[in-house]
Amino acid sequence: MVIRQTILERHSEIPRRIEGNSSYQSWHEFNTPYERLIDKICALALPATLEQQTIEQVRITKSIVENIVTKDPLTGTLNGLGANWYLNNTTAIQSVALTDMLNMHEGNARYGSVAIDQDLKRFSNMLFRHFQKNDGFLVFRSERAGDEFKITSTKNSIPELENRLRAVWQEDLHRGLLAWNYGVGRNDGEAHIELYRNRVKETEIMEASILNGKSTFIIVRPESDDYSSLYNLSEEKARVVNGTPIIDLHLTLQAIRDVDDFAALKQRLEEYSLKLRPFEIKVISIARMNVNNQQGRLWLLAEKTPALEKIYNDLGEIAREMGCSSYPYQSQNWLPHIKVVDLPENTSTQIKDPTFGVGRGLTFTVRYLEWTVQKGTERWDLLEKFPFPE
Repeated sequence: MVIRQTILERHSEIPRRIEGNSSYQSWHEFNTPYERLIDKICALALPATLEQQTIEQVRITKSIVENIVTKDPLTGTLNGLGANWYLNNTTAIQSVALTDMLNMHEGNARYGSVAIDQDLKRFSNMLFRHFQKNDGFLVFRSERAGDEFKITSTKNSIPELENRLRAVWQEDLHRGLLAWNYGVGRNDGEAHIELYRNRVKETEIMEASILNGKSTFIIVRPESDDYSSLYNLSEEKARVVNGTPIIDLHLTLQAIRDVDDFAALKQRLEEYSLKLRPFEIKVISIARMNVNNQQGRLWLLAEKTPALEKIYNDLGEIAREMGCSSYPYQSQNWLPHIKVVDLPENTSTQIKDPTFGVGRGLTFTVRYLEWTVQKGTERWDLLEKFPFPE
């Protein structure tokens, strides 16, 4: 225990910006103290079993310390020190890929930092599944920008890595809060150029799609600790049914479709929000829903209070006054909910009326309305946030 604590303390403080800085330990300098300690243990002529156990403890300690100082604490990917050590001690790299999470600053403002952190964890875990170390891949998180990741391969050529990454990108479309793109090359410079080209293409596609979006939605979402509590519940229920927890946790209050005058509607929503005050929403139970033969989901049902029902009706009236359409059903038939789990496609229809409880229920506070526009089957872009007066 004394040996372990002493060695851990020697590496306890590693500044974030390490990559490209020659003042930090090399891989050889890190390993040398452990190898010397093992040599000293062997020189003590301890009983064979004790010597073996002691050496094993040193190696375990070394592995623990190595993981601490070379891994990004949020995503588990390699950091700058890991890049210095492992890229300088591997066989020739055949190809490099860079990925970039799009509009992370806006995502933090919209979803909150807790939700974006969860999305980064989801994204890194997805990269680990598809680009494993045993297959010659290493995954790094950039020290310069937290939304950038790097993948190196000692086995895949540039076309092979690009094809593999394209398949992963297509499979991951609309799975997370943030979209992402990628670039592949022989080195960081070439990969960065391709990343930029793909980013320009994505921007052009998004700008073209804005002209067609006329279906908008008014939503509310949990924040900070409230988000963490609901996401933990989502993960728990997903494990029960072998499903996928949904990261974008929100409750849709109303749809406003066929919008022609966005500026006028924005003004009406802003005026309406100034009449509201922060309020609480309580979620009380979970139900399985299959809507329009789509993949099944678990819905977290909210308590439909008179205040919540009034907001639903008020927003519907604003839509009608603006010549737009809203949800077609009356408020008494409205089922306020938060989608929390995507069910597996091959089993979702076999799950019969789950009786998942949420204990005494969970409550979160709403402090603003969020106005979004639909841009795809599973894509909604933020138009505006309307905070309530305190």
